[in-house]
Amino acid sequence: MPTRRQFLQTSIGASAALTLPSVAGLPGTEKEATFILVADTHYSSVDENHPASLAMVKAINRIADGSFRWPIQINGQRSGFSCAGTIIQSPRGIIHLGDITDFGGGTELNGGKGFLGLKHYLGFRPFWEHDGEGVGKSKLKVAYPVHCGLGNHDLDHSQRNRERMWAYIRQRHAGENPPIPVSSFDDDSLSYALHWGPLRILQLHRFATDRIYGRKPALPWLKRQLAQAKQSGQHVLLCQHYGFDPFGIQSRWWTEKDRTQLLDALAPYTNIIGLCHGHSHATGHYFRKKLRVIRCNNMGWELDRGNKDGYGSFALVRATDTHFDLVHVQCINASGDFRFSPKHAVAIRTNRTADNNS
Repeated sequence: MPTRRQFLQTSIGASAALTLPSVAGLPGTEKEATFILVADTHYSSVDENHPASLAMVKAINRIADGSFRWPIQINGQRSGFSCAGTIIQSPRGIIHLGDITDFGGGTELNGGKGFLGLKHYLGFRPFWEHDGEGVGKSKLKVAYPVHCGLGNHDLDHSQRNRERMWAYIRQRHAGENPPIPVSSFDDDSLSYALHWGPLRILQLHRFATDRIYGRKPALPWLKRQLAQAKQSGQHVLLCQHYGFDPFGIQSRWWTEKDRTQLLDALAPYTNIIGLCHGHSHATGHYFRKKLRVIRCNNMGWELDRGNKDGYGSFALVRATDTHFDLVHVQCINASGDFRFSPKHAVAIRTNRTADNNS
């Protein structure tokens, strides 16, 4: 069974071209959306000097200050982005792909008991609530709404800690007037949808068919969302914690049956851009059958664990009714400097019928 370190040392991302049906002329929707994907922040405490947190939060806040443009070239190679050379627009929000905390669900070292889960839960919030007070004298916090997803580190081990994390999802996104509204919220699975520009983004937490810990699977809700997106002419982007890479498909995370059920639900649709996930602490771009899969990196310094990527990275996305562009943004230092990564970028035309057989 491969460990995350073994996976990171051997994994090679694959890129392929794909075109999707046009969504031009969507009634009542905007034609463009810029947003950010993050994963695996693994907070354990409130630390105003946490270098990785300073690096990522500051970089996210800087990237749309009007000084930066979508790259025309990265390391001397054409980026292929439809928006290359244009100023990066203010993001609609941030989508978190899970493992917000390191042990928000408790830890097996103490049977999930004690205050560790609460400490880790409280460690995340000051940095990543745009409507909060921020951290330290500078009141540092992200400038954009964070749409949270939960991973295994947020949910494993303790029912009490787990319920705290689920309650946070409800508190931030559910009900009539939540701090961060969503377009559709499923009370059974706590999955939700965002309608951003030409996209319908579906947050599925750990994975779509998750049925443990007393929560019903999101699959029935997902199928309804897919049908509605097809009817309205929207493209679909799926977001969850687990992926289809060698580390992510271990049965301790989700089973082959789970994955088959998800792929079967997606199979009838040609308007699906892909599935974005975290969990493996590295960027990636590959296919599972015809499904494009985009893997987002973690926040953290892991030079001693096989992941030589500095302070981690986040993904910057721009979607229009004709194109989908994604670039991974590598955080360099605690001052918020960053660089665009040449690895695993995505540039898709979305105005033709899907014809990829990968």
